[in-house]
Amino acid sequence: MVIALAAATVGAYTLETTITQLNKSAVAITKGDVLYYDPADDFFKQAPAAGVSTQYAVAVDAAAAADTKVRAARYGPVTVKNGGGTLAVGCALKVDGTTAGRVMEGVQTAVADINAIVGHYMGKADNNERDGLAIAAASSGDVVWMFLKGGEA
Repeated sequence: MVIALAAATVGAYTLETTITQLNKSAVAITKGDVLYYDPADDFFKQAPAAGVSTQYAVAVDAAAAADTKVRAARYGPVTVKNGGGTLAVGCALKVDGTTAGRVMEGVQTAVADINAIVGHYMGKADNNERDGLAIAAASSGDVVWMFLKGGEA
């Protein structure tokens, strides 16, 4: 499948992506943020820089603090922002260790690492590398396509 974007934007998705309305806390959410499920209060929130092992989603629309729901991707291709470092071709992605709501390359050496994986890097959004061209590594700050692993607890 070829994806054509006029500009690299976070929170973009394809017809293959599962989109739903999720309960959210009383905090504003930015389009393209990686979200996590907090079982303590049954809300999705911006994923913290420390990362967690839980369900993940990506906001496909912004939501104000007063909103009780946010539209989010739960599974499939979606664009997010690379928070730090280089993303190798095909690498696993986890929540960035410095900037909440962004992603970074995730190393899978223990069960906790595997559970913290949000998805996998598919290519840079501004180059539309999913059309058969060579996929290049992404740099810090690039908007990238991620295949969101989804999952239900």
